Amino acid sequence: MGKIQKPLVASIAITAIAAVTLQLSGTSAFAANAEALEGSGTASSSVTASSSQSILDTSEGYEHSNPSANTGSYGNAESNGETGSTGVPNLQEPEKSQTPTANSGDGNGSGQMPQDDKPAVPAPEAAPDAGASLQAASPRSSDSANPSKKSDGTFKAVIGEGETSKSISFSNIYRLYNPYSGEHFYTPNLDEAKKIAAVGWQWEGTAWVSSSDGTPVYRLYNPFGGIHHYTMNAGERDALVKAGWRAEGTSWTSDSSRAQTVYRLYNPYSGNGAHHYTRSSAERNALVKAGWRNENVAWYASGVSTQPIQPFWLVMSAWGSAKRYWVQGDTAIAKNRLITAAEGAGYLAMARQDGSVYTSPAPLANGTVLLAEQNGRLCTHDTGWMVTKAYSGALHRYYVMKTAQGYSVAKTGLFIIGKASYYANPSTGIVATNQYLAYKGVWYHADSAGVLTLVRSGKIGWQNPAPYYQVSSYDVRTVGSGLFSYKQKSRLPIDATRSQAVEIFIQTAMSYLGTPYHWDYALQPGIGVDCAGLVQAGMESVGMQTPYNAYDHYFNPWQSHNADNMWNDPRIMKVPVNQRRRGDIILYPGHVAIYLGNDTVINAYPPRVEYDSMWRWKVRGVGRLFI
Repeated sequence: MGKIQKPLVASIAITAIAAVTLQLSGTSAFAANAEALEGSGTASSSVTASSSQSILDTSEGYEHSNPSANTGSYGNAESNGETGSTGVPNLQEPEKSQTPTANSGDGNGSGQMPQDDKPAVPAPEAAPDAGASLQAASPRSSDSANPSKKSDGTFKAVIGEGETSKSISFSNIYRLYNPYSGEHFYTPNLDEAKKIAAVGWQWEGTAWVSSSDGTPVYRLYNPFGGIHHYTMNAGERDALVKAGWRAEGTSWTSDSSRAQTVYRLYNPYSGNGAHHYTRSSAERNALVKAGWRNENVAWYASGVSTQPIQPFWLVMSAWGSAKRYWVQGDTAIAKNRLITAAEGAGYLAMARQDGSVYTSPAPLANGTVLLAEQNGRLCTHDTGWMVTKAYSGALHRYYVMKTAQGYSVAKTGLFIIGKASYYANPSTGIVATNQYLAYKGVWYHADSAGVLTLVRSGKIGWQNPAPYYQVSSYDVRTVGSGLFSYKQKSRLPIDATRSQAVEIFIQTAMSYLGTPYHWDYALQPGIGVDCAGLVQAGMESVGMQTPYNAYDHYFNPWQSHNADNMWNDPRIMKVPVNQRRRGDIILYPGHVAIYLGNDTVINAYPPRVEYDSMWRWKVRGVGRLFI
């Protein structure tokens, strides 16, 4: 497989296909030629597989309900009317600067050709024996099962060669989409389709079903533009080969009964001669509206239902990511459902709405976590405790519950088993062990088994000694109601050091810079605060439970003089002025400030909160809040 090359223009191969296209488009010449090549007749009585159900039946999800949606659901649209896609660019009037593509699966609805900075998806460039594999994929008589290679590197079209009696068989034609080039690729060879999908082409299931009874449809490859072309017109094939295209033999046949029409369209803006083939008239019409040229009938499909296949896992590893899909026996990708071992998957797995299978733990709407391994295997452990590294790469504890469908989900949040409390991460289901954690504002310690113990103080590690004010990660109590019930929330980590507590205290004070000075206010930044209210806000931000609060500061006359109250407060350590440190408070008669260092303080003094020299007023003493 080679990477798709950017369609640089001047290739004689592109010129040749454009010339052939111009000759055919806008007329019924191609359709007339198709009819001439087909001949007439009906299916033989020896047909080995048949069905009266058309593959355009929307119950199979192949008819596009919204051809401009570009959601990548060709062959997989839901029958309940969910938006499908033709991959048509949302264009009203095509312009030369636009590049309409037959995009039915780019996943983002762009419908555009790749930009220079987008990675190219490897193109399904034929290997030397690709033609042989394609030939073998179309069921033939035993005399033609192994076509011989011709001297020009192509393969003989073998339909009907050496046959004395017809035995008609049917082959799915698989359709894949390149989200970066806008090209669709068609092949009857399931192995080839799997390989193309594995490198990043989007699987779109069965486009139509081909009969072995009919006229050959040839496949060609443009080594300069990185695209494929399909035609039953031998003259067109030969002209393209002469122009530099590589003939890859017969891919499938056009059904002699003409049960179902496959349309051909040409994109005049692609620059690389891109064509699109579809049995959906809705998709055809939408592409024509977007600027594609209708080239009428390409060939005919058999009209029988999709041939069942052995279901398989499809792993797409492209652009640094890997996704898994379960391809069902009807060739469609399983979507939004449980995949079972009975289907051949080997284990239980869960497909999302887009068909990709969960390959890591995922939160569910009911508050539990779906546990999935990297290969998509779901947890099936019985209800109870489980220790495993299957879902994270390291050993972790989970408490799982078995569902009626046979898979297990992990409990999350705070829960009780027996008389013990536990906490599990809501995103992963991992039970917390050997750590401190906060849940709804309350701190707990989880031991090695995950059992929680309440941390009542809200603080571990460093702490002020008694009888001085204790710091805490818990908020101080609320006093009163209304405007003056304001308080700062604690921002202190449960394991904070002294220096961390000091910095939180100072940063809270700094958040008030420029706040208007209001006597007896201890409100939020920008509203109003006085000198003691500024210190009080800093103390609250480290969880110090004190007598000082915004409500009493305004309504209680005793707290109108909290600067003096702090000088007299025995729970604030007093130290000599020459031993002052960052985070101490500088006490003055009727005033208080917070010391920052280098003889600088931050304080609330008319008209606002600002920096000042600690020596602006006569210093009474130094208070230490952090011992």
